This record gives sequence, structure tokens and C-alpha cells, in this order.
Amino acid sequence: MQAFNLIPLQEAMQLLGVSRATIDRWRKERQLPVVKLGKEVWVDRSQLEQWVRARGGLAGTDAGRFAGAEPPPDAGRFAGAVPSPAADGASSPLRAELPPAAGAFPSFAGFAAAARTERFITVGYQSGAALLWSALVVKRLGWFEEELALLEPHARWRVSWRHADSGMELVEELIAGRVQIASVGDYPIAASRELGRLLPRFRPQMLAFDGKSEGGSGISLVVRAGSGMRREEQLGSSLISTVGRSSASRRLQEVLRRGRLDGTPVLHHGRMADCLGGLLDGRTEAAMLWEPYLTWVRRIGAGVALEGESGGGDYLTGIMADAGWAEAQQSAAVAYLKAHLRAHALMRRDPGAAAVLIGEESGFPLEVVASVLGSIRWDASVSSRDLATLDRLEPAARAAGADTPDRGEALRRAMQEAASPPAFRPSYLQEAVRALRLPSLPDIPLPQEWAEDGIY
Repeated sequence: MQAFNLIPLQEAMQLLGVSRATIDRWRKERQLPVVKLGKEVWVDRSQLEQWVRARGGLAGTDAGRFAGAEPPPDAGRFAGAVPSPAADGASSPLRAELPPAAGAFPSFAGFAAAARTERFITVGYQSGAALLWSALVVKRLGWFEEELALLEPHARWRVSWRHADSGMELVEELIAGRVQIASVGDYPIAASRELGRLLPRFRPQMLAFDGKSEGGSGISLVVRAGSGMRREEQLGSSLISTVGRSSASRRLQEVLRRGRLDGTPVLHHGRMADCLGGLLDGRTEAAMLWEPYLTWVRRIGAGVALEGESGGGDYLTGIMADAGWAEAQQSAAVAYLKAHLRAHALMRRDPGAAAVLIGEESGFPLEVVASVLGSIRWDASVSSRDLATLDRLEPAARAAGADTPDRGEALRRAMQEAASPPAFRPSYLQEAVRALRLPSLPDIPLPQEWAEDGIY
């Protein structure tokens, strides 16, 4: 077809450095110029170059950052161009060169070369939160990079990992564009909705759930061994510690409000390890802890959990991204979710092997990790029960002191606010599920209670 300046679709994919899924999406959403002759699909090379130029070098798409177009004012938030500093404060050597100015697009071949420039993604994770340990498995085994290579074989990805001590720290990194994918607890997920309303350029997107625990089994109020306290009303003026602006601090507020203990002093730490340390050295009488610190403090005999659901019901965690980034980098979002689902399967199928990997990555004692893994429900799917938990944690409900809504009402409210952040767009998880040949997921949250056997 050289006489007609037509090239096969596969060659166009190689020139652009994108996958077949991306090409198909462009055909559907952007009227990519193609010619279909029988069963074969061809692309007019001249028209394709004009199509690329007309769209400013595909700004805002998978290859847009490298097409030679002038980046929009907030492009840095979606590009992940400058990975965040390492957890120890040292500067990362990874840097991306700025794209050339608009108009500096000399040829189609030049665009194709630019499209294969390295792309940077930073994943935020928390090794100190057991319900988010799936990220440690993905990181340790290199599954995200593996899935990226499968979905975008002609692209060059560079993945870096950003450790944090709390979820709100990672939400701030999402807002600043220094992190593109973040593993956080349910309070940061719920709080991001309010932040999305206040910050128009921040559109938090819920990609999937991660670890889940029921009725205080994953997060609970613990008192120092030997204190004699067993119930919430016995706390009195005892000094209590927790991590500030976290799922733990949100539940502690609920405990104090329920027990009318507004005058109880609270010490906010930046790390959960400091809360455990306060119990051990006697500086505090109680602490709101999440796993694995709950199991750890019990194993060493340093603390006892209070009776009742002091953890405030179910404790959920999940994967978040900025909606703008996820829309522009759909293949990357799906690739991470595939790795995420594989990590869940490993932790359910072979918890012993997973415990070894997590222990090496996190530094927690192997016996603690192994004990905790079996108590967590590893489930990426969204159910009406999960939406009820997030609804209860909404900032507006907290400020108004509203009672917990029933699950049916939570589901109706969540569906009415589907356009509000953190919106859950099921297509990313659905595509990952299809690719791994798992049972399909519906477009709406699962209406039933948690199933006994996890699948996702």
C-alpha cells in the first residue's frame, strides 16, 4: 500500500509507541483516521500526522506528554515528571526533560521517537498499615512494571515508589502531582471528596478497594497492660495517642464523642510506631492502633483492646489516583490494578509466601505478619456495605453529627453523587478483571454482603 501512503495498524502502533487498546480507544473517541479494506485496517500516514498536529501532539493522552506540545498549566500534576524525594529525604536522580515548545514538531518520525520517551509514575504506599500490604507485594515482585510492559509494549516506563506514614500525606502528594497512584485508608478516601470540592483541579478517583476488616478487627483502641481499664467510659482523663488526620484519629473522635469524653487529652503522632512506643514506655495510657500494631502489642503483652467496637465498625482501604491522570494514562491504571489483583490472589492462596515478602519489605516480625494476613479480607470490589462505611466517614456527616445511614440510603446517595469525587469509575477495574479472566464485575456496586470467599 505504499503507493497510497497507507501503513498497517500495527506499524502505526509502533510509531506512536502505544498498545492496540489505546489505538482502538482513539478510533472511538477521537475519530482516528483509518481505512478498512476487508478485514484489514490501514492508516494514512499523512492524515495521521495531521491528526496528531491538530490535537497539539495528543496532549492529555497516553503519548501526549511526549508529543512536542506545550504542556497545559497543570500538566505536572498528571505527568509524574519529577518523582518525589525518597522516604529518607534524599533527592531522587530520576528527572524527566521538559517537552519542546509548541510548534517544535519537525516530523512524524520525530513524534514517534518522542512518544517512546520514558514515562514516570510514582506509587505511594504505606508499609506500616497492614490492610495496604498488597502494594508491598506488587513492589517486591515487580508486577506493576511487568503489567505495564504487557499493556504498552512499545512504551518505556520508569516506576518509583514513595513511602508515607499516613494516608493524608499521600493525598497531599496526589494533589501536588508528585504521586500518581496511592494506597490509603478509608478516612483519606472520604476526606478527599471535600478536598475535591475545594480544589477544582483535584479530582480524586477511586480505582479499587484493598484490604478490609470487620467490626474493629483491623483498627481498635488499646489500653496499656495493667491499667485495669476494659471499657470506653473508664478512659476518663487518660492520655490517648494516635496518628493525626487518619482513619485511626477519625475513629477515636467517634469513641470520645460517643462516651462524652470531649475533655480527654489526645496526643497526635505522625507515625503509628510512635503510638506503640508511648504505650511501651508508659507515656500514654491508651492508643488507637491499626494492624499490624494491634497484633504486635498483644503478642508482646503490652496492651489490651477495649471491649466493644471501639474501632468504629468496618475498616477499609483502597487505591486512589487523580481522575485526570487516570483518564490520560488508562493503560497504566489498568496495569496497576492487574498487579493489585494478582497480589490479592497470592495473599489469599499462599499467605506464607506473601508473609515472607511483606516481612522483608516492611521490617515487621514474620510471626506478626503471618498472623495478621489471615485476618484481612483482600477484596478490590465495591459493595453497598463499603459505600455505607465511606458515607459514615464523610466530613459533612461528621460536622453535623449525623447518625450512620442505613446501607440502602448510603447506596442511593452514592449513586446520586457519582459525579462527585472520589468517584468510582468501574471500567478500570473491569478491564483488569477481564484481562485476568476473573468473573466479570457489574457497573454498579455489588448489592450483597461480603462473600465468604474472596475473588478480587
